[in-house]
Parts: sequence; structure tokens; C-alpha cells
Amino acid sequence: MADATGGHRTRSGARSNELLLNGVLVAHGRGELIGTDDGGELTLLSTPQARDRRGAPKDGYCLSSLPRDALELAASGWGKYEPSVRRWEALTRPAPNPTEPDSSGVKARIRSEFSEWMMGWPAGWVTDLQLTRTEKLVCIGNGVVPQQAVAALRWLLSVSEVAA
Repeated sequence: MADATGGHRTRSGARSNELLLNGVLVAHGRGELIGTDDGGELTLLSTPQARDRRGAPKDGYCLSSLPRDALELAASGWGKYEPSVRRWEALTRPAPNPTEPDSSGVKARIRSEFSEWMMGWPAGWVTDLQLTRTEKLVCIGNGVVPQQAVAALRWLLSVSEVAA
């Protein structure tokens, strides 16, 4: 199904019931989409969980080591996460440095600007506010990725139309 700008609102083929996100529509309309495979070979960081603070889960990542892991990934050109980072950059903006030195200058810690970027928010949306670093990270962590919210709302609207 096409939208007003000539882009497509849904996928084609067997997945035609799935909606596309606005960022994909814009990139598609401009011919800027990055070719991708089915995503089966992409590696993503695991979702942090409370238990991770005591030790790493099976995949080797935990909350306490995330800044170090992110620093190593950035230093190596994002490593195996490079395709995911580049696709997100194409849809949002360039990725900021993932880490910064802690207050002692000894250890690396995750930058609030990097977390803000991962959420797909504009630069400074939260990080330019007069909040402590911890408050910024709490705000970002309790937020919603706009593209996911749009997809969820579109799906809910499509379901409500069918039910009505």
C-alpha cells in the first residue's frame, strides 16, 4: 500500500501485513536505503537485565562491562556490530563516541549522548537538559524508541479498524 509521498506503508510479499517505519519510507523515497540481507547474521548486544550486574550472561556482555565493550567496539570500527550501527546511522544521525572517562579518569563509562543516539532521538533531546548524568540515563532508559512507538500505534490502529 503506497502513502501520499509515493513510498510504501507496508512490506511486500509474504510480509505484506507488516508496516514500514517513517525513516524507512523517507530513505526509500530518496533512494538511500542500505542493502541488507535477512538480518540472520547480525549480532546485537544483549538486553541488559538486573542479574547482569553480578556477572556476564552467556554472550559475555553485562551492564558493568558495557562501557568497556562499547569502547572496544568503537576502537575497532564497531567490530561485528558495524552493519547495525551503519544502518542506524543512515536512519538517524552519526553515532557519537560510545564512552567517556569516569570521574576518576581511570575507567570508561557509557556516554548519555550514545544512549540518546541508540534511542533514535535528536542530539540534545535529553542530554542538553540541566540534569545529572544519572538522571539523563534514567530518562533515556525509561523512554521509547519513536520508530517502535509509531509501528506499535499503526499496528493498533490497523487492528482496531479490523475489529470495528
